[in-house]
Amino acid sequence: MNKLSIFSSTIIFLFLVTQANYIAHSQSISATVIKDRLENVEQGQHIKIMGERLFSSVLVPSFYEKRNFEPAWISGPEDIDKASLFVAEIEGMKWHGLQSSDYHFRTIRRAFARLSSDMREGTAAPLNIAELDILMTDAFFMMASHLYQGKVNPEKLNAEWKIQRRRPDLNMDEQLEAMIAQGLSPNEMLRKFYPQNDLYPAMMASLKDYRLKERLPKTEEIKVKETIRPEETSEAIPAIRQRLVFLDLIKPYVYNDQNLYDKQMQDGIKKLQKQHGLNQDAIIGKGTLALLNLQNENLVKSLEVNMERMRWLPWNFGQKFIVCNIADQTVFMIQDKDTVYSTRAIVGREYRSTPVFEADMNHLVFSPTWTIPPTILANDVIPSVKKDINYLSSKNMQVIDRSGKVIPTQSIEWSNMSGRNFPYMIRQAPGPTNALGLVKFMFPNSYNVYIHDTPSRELFAKDDRALSSGCIRIQNPAELAEILLKDMDWDQSKIKAAMNLGREQTVRLPEPVTVFISYLTAWTDLQGRAHFRSDIYNRDNKLYEAIMSKPN
Repeated sequence: MNKLSIFSSTIIFLFLVTQANYIAHSQSISATVIKDRLENVEQGQHIKIMGERLFSSVLVPSFYEKRNFEPAWISGPEDIDKASLFVAEIEGMKWHGLQSSDYHFRTIRRAFARLSSDMREGTAAPLNIAELDILMTDAFFMMASHLYQGKVNPEKLNAEWKIQRRRPDLNMDEQLEAMIAQGLSPNEMLRKFYPQNDLYPAMMASLKDYRLKERLPKTEEIKVKETIRPEETSEAIPAIRQRLVFLDLIKPYVYNDQNLYDKQMQDGIKKLQKQHGLNQDAIIGKGTLALLNLQNENLVKSLEVNMERMRWLPWNFGQKFIVCNIADQTVFMIQDKDTVYSTRAIVGREYRSTPVFEADMNHLVFSPTWTIPPTILANDVIPSVKKDINYLSSKNMQVIDRSGKVIPTQSIEWSNMSGRNFPYMIRQAPGPTNALGLVKFMFPNSYNVYIHDTPSRELFAKDDRALSSGCIRIQNPAELAEILLKDMDWDQSKIKAAMNLGREQTVRLPEPVTVFISYLTAWTDLQGRAHFRSDIYNRDNKLYEAIMSKPN
């Protein structure tokens, strides 16, 4: 090796040693600054970094103390790319229906731009490194928390949401330390806190799609004087055709008559009706027209609200469970990740709303009697008897005392009775006119809500089936009974016989099946199709406002 080569190698070696010493020295100073900024806080005062109040004022100091206050994100110029990815993840919280401003985004972005420039020039101040590192850690903890359990506490919102999350403890400080040691990217870190179901990433993709459309000019309202049926003509058809193309429900095509409601458009309208849970009759009436006039901002808002509800759900539903989506007015059963049962349902009307909760179904009752619950007794039955003394007999109902003795209807002074002072119970005998139908599915709960059959089968044909007093009526109860009892040698013939027995027969399930009564007004299926439902209980706006509010 010649003298010039030796000299060059020596210079490079000294440069690398000097740079390493500089980085180590800078890290040491940054650790000192982090310690000072987190510990030298007056009692009762909040920790503030770059004018930003820390959200995790206990967790952040604990996290840094365990790592001797060394920076977690930025030690030197080699960390700039990773830090840049973290800044992008904060901005990307909008794809979760959350706001980047909740995570110090502007301050972090501004500080990062300044620091990355200084690092390239070798003039980065340890104070700037330390403060940015603290803010990034605080942002991470808040982001992870919101992804893991939602930004809004449903109990404080009074959202009538009583489904338990049942998730492992967060221990975010320990998890973050382990993920840093593994060299995970910011995206890989945050993904560990996403809801653990396949629908959530699909909803993220839908939100991106609808937000991109949201940037397009708002479409004008389509007005139709009368209902349009297949193969009819209307001056509104060109505008409707254009809207269906805009919504990706049909592709542009060559038509013979621009005002004819043709087959291609009918298929698009059916897709729209299916997407929003309406009967797929291809008739453009008031309800379908309202869907055509929905602006993308409404759909974006609906997706954002329901992604929050997704974050409230349990991570593990179990191998076998039943779900009622109140807003969708359906009941379905999942077993080993397959949908083994699905049916239309009738749910509570708005002023007698079906509650959101979970409970274990443990038995069925065939040919059930119906003991009238207090609310229905006070609001419906007693007023009806006051109008018509024969009301009870016409409904196959009897008045009984607490011992089960039948009390003659005529012996009661009904004019003095109310829900508060009525001393008896009213019970409806089994039979085809019983309000519970021929079978009920019991999962004991404080709401006295359960799933049951109904004699009013014509109601299942309606688009809006929020018609009950709180309980859930299903269209195909015998099928659900057969699935639940298949391991007990109950076939359809045996089930039908029990349903028409004329007296109660209770059958206990071999093992409990958890029932989740939920409320989702939007979701995306595994084929990437977004679905939207009416907010029948008017809960979305209140939740949206809470999501958009500043975190505490």
